[in-house]
Amino acid sequence: MKSILRSLCNVFRSSKRAMIINVLGLSVAFAAFLVILMQVYFDRSFDAFHKDAKLIYRIELGIQGNKFAIVSRPITEFISQSPQIEESALVTTIISMPYIVDHNNASNRYNELIQRVTPSFTDVFHFDILEGTDKALTHPDHILIPESLAKKIFGNESAVGKQLKEGAKPVIIGGVYKDFPKNSSIGNVIYGAIPDSETSGWGDLRYNAYVKVIPSGDIAEERARLEDELAKTLKENEPGMPETKLYLTPLRDLHNISDVMYDNTPKSNRQTATILLTIALAIIIVAGINYMNMSMALIPKRMKSINIHKVLGGTNISIRVKYVFESAVISLLSFLIGLVFVFLISKTSVVSLVDADINFWMYPGLVIATMIIALLIGVLSGLYPSFYITSFRPALILKGIFGMTVEARNLRRILIGVQFITAFVLIISSWFMYLQNGYLRNADVGYDKDQIILSAINPNILNNKNAFTNQLKSFSGIENVTYAASALSTGDNYNSWSTEFNGEKIMFQWIPVDPSFIDVMNIQIAEGRGFREDDKNSGKYIFNEKAKKEFGLSLNALVDSAEIIGFIPDIQYTTFRTASAPMAFYVSSAYNNFINYTYIKVKAGSDMKSAMQHVQSVARGFEDGEPLQMRFYDDIFNQVYEKEKNLTLLISLFSIIAIIISITGVLGLVFFENEYRQREIGIRKVLGSNEMEILALFNKSYLIILTVCFMIACGIAYYFMGKWLENFSLQTPLHWWVFLVSGLFVVAITVVTVSWQSWKTATENPMDAIRIN
Repeated sequence: MKSILRSLCNVFRSSKRAMIINVLGLSVAFAAFLVILMQVYFDRSFDAFHKDAKLIYRIELGIQGNKFAIVSRPITEFISQSPQIEESALVTTIISMPYIVDHNNASNRYNELIQRVTPSFTDVFHFDILEGTDKALTHPDHILIPESLAKKIFGNESAVGKQLKEGAKPVIIGGVYKDFPKNSSIGNVIYGAIPDSETSGWGDLRYNAYVKVIPSGDIAEERARLEDELAKTLKENEPGMPETKLYLTPLRDLHNISDVMYDNTPKSNRQTATILLTIALAIIIVAGINYMNMSMALIPKRMKSINIHKVLGGTNISIRVKYVFESAVISLLSFLIGLVFVFLISKTSVVSLVDADINFWMYPGLVIATMIIALLIGVLSGLYPSFYITSFRPALILKGIFGMTVEARNLRRILIGVQFITAFVLIISSWFMYLQNGYLRNADVGYDKDQIILSAINPNILNNKNAFTNQLKSFSGIENVTYAASALSTGDNYNSWSTEFNGEKIMFQWIPVDPSFIDVMNIQIAEGRGFREDDKNSGKYIFNEKAKKEFGLSLNALVDSAEIIGFIPDIQYTTFRTASAPMAFYVSSAYNNFINYTYIKVKAGSDMKSAMQHVQSVARGFEDGEPLQMRFYDDIFNQVYEKEKNLTLLISLFSIIAIIISITGVLGLVFFENEYRQREIGIRKVLGSNEMEILALFNKSYLIILTVCFMIACGIAYYFMGKWLENFSLQTPLHWWVFLVSGLFVVAITVVTVSWQSWKTATENPMDAIRIN
């Protein structure tokens, strides 16, 4: 053991630069591998921690070719009567609510998220209750709060029994539950009970619903039976409702599905996890190949010591064991340094690019698995060189002939080719992801989103809209003000409206707006006219072209006794993650309370910052104790695609890492070839070759490798980028120049690296190279 450790120290002393490159390359690879695996584990284990997660399903309905995550109370009650269903629960949308807390002789205001649920919600989902009871919601005036909120308000005091004012209504804390982890579809919010008095018709789709099935049941067969029974029941109780399909989606799948409307669960997709996992494996494979190539590159410097070892009686087995042990130790050392890098990464802004917590002690299984991989890389990277070097007679080792075998050179080039293919694919993919992200941010959505300030409003503003609007317009830089129920293009879906038209049930997304909304937002009218102020008296619709074609709508037709006065093109009112669906803008004074936002249009050329300061100043005069949230609309729009942007940055970062590791592999290979081709280069120079011809000779073989690898990588990148772009309704073209520029970029780096590393060999005295010692 001492001799092995002594040999290892000698290797570090004699080849410091190569060993530092080796260790750092592996360390960075292990760190990147761990960070990616943390994110992949975060997504793959979403909702897995829930007790009985495999038994929990969400009820979804299929109507007119669309899937909806919303159901009515009667439909849920009907399904829950099945003997295969153990429990069921209804859930409303999460909303923000102001709470007043009188504590320690002070009255404090908190703006917190609350979700209304039926009391059985805690029977479907397990709540780890720290104090109080999970049955608190059986009392209409009781709530459950997360531990984090309890500490925020009451510190270390007990929260159970304390009273909060929910608006003017007092509520009592009946239980405190342990916070759910970040990868949960169920949020850390206040939970209150849905009032028993809240009724719902069969077609009144307003809730999310979850069921927990019995462990021994056949839910697939039961779903088919329930669907048939539900169809008969709906015909009896809601004859105008179109054909309805029933879906029961497993809880564990909710995080990855994207084809369901009114689905507010946090989203990722399996393709993203697959891409990240592929990158992680690519980086670790590239690092392992690079490590093996660098180990091979160091063989010429170790030939004499190996020969002496054999002459003194050392066996092939002892040499191989020493080689493998050294390689494993270096790999494990790199792994430990990689953990240090992960710790340092957790203190940087890189953590904002991933959803997972970047703390390696939270993932003992991943750390152990990575350590095993590090050990395997070390062993495998040491096995081939050890068998290879001991396969020659000592005399050949002394002469250096071993390094010129065709098999060895071809193997090293194949390995470096894998590295190049990986680098090409990653850089092409990250470039297209960047282009797609920019394409979405700058795409034409069909209305003006620049020079717009968007602000939430409160009842004070809603009841005094004219006064608020006039005060805003007193600033010369503000062109106009309008109001709407929703912030366009910031969600995947909006409120739905279900009604009858020509004897058939239709469903469309419905956005109440102010009469000036169409004009202020510069939405073009394709047919008919825009809204007028007096349209509020009777109620008027403007539908998009999608609704017109799908439902057979026409001008002046009536929908719910409200006239259709116009049609607009299919503007992108949702995010680009979903395709255009039937929708309508609606004007009616009866739905004034649905208005939640004000759109403030700033004149072109005006100072946006000054306009924002004026809006904030005016809003303060209408605040009811809680500051209003307002932002520039294009900033909000960009934030919608923050996840895609972060993924692009993450992949770009790891692409750079893969390229750097690949280039260090090229350095090792060039270093290796320089060692055993010194005499050849010396002879060529004696025969008249100059330095540039020598450099061209070194670069030629790499350019051939690069060309082949580039062609293979283009096919791989084209296929996978095409698949990834299918996640968006609007897609950037797969530009040919991206492939070309990416290829030239890697070629340029490689040529510079090879030329720089080979310059010394090309310029040294040829007589020194060919002199026989």
